[in-house]
Amino acid sequence: MSEAEIIAIKDTNEFYRRFLWHCCKQINACQGILFKLRNDILLPVAGYALPTTELPNITIKIGDGFTGQVAADNKPMLIDSVPAGYLEITSGLGKKTPSVLYIHPFSLNEKISAVIELAGFDFNQETLTFFNSINNDLLKRLNE
Repeated sequence: MSEAEIIAIKDTNEFYRRFLWHCCKQINACQGILFKLRNDILLPVAGYALPTTELPNITIKIGDGFTGQVAADNKPMLIDSVPAGYLEITSGLGKKTPSVLYIHPFSLNEKISAVIELAGFDFNQETLTFFNSINNDLLKRLNE
């Protein structure tokens, strides 16, 4: 699905889901979650390959944990040594702790609207430049 097709999705929840799916596919992430900022709290709005079909019932304050800190700083964070037991990526064949975690803020005019958290086995700076090339219209839609 192209970025133009994702922008055209009318249902907000489906837009969030497809946006996250698009980001995960672009950098080969194995799991991901998208948070929207509402009243200075980050709330999960979409998940990709999470261990359950339900979104986790969590809220993150700006500045709390890695995700909250990324929102506070408006700067991405690449963690290339994920601690054992922090998270497990599962499939029908097994499970493994990801080796890399990437957290990226989305903002328009320096105002944070969302944060994406992605887990995988091989992200690098070149792969992650994808986030700097996201279509401005897609960012505007995410900021709605």
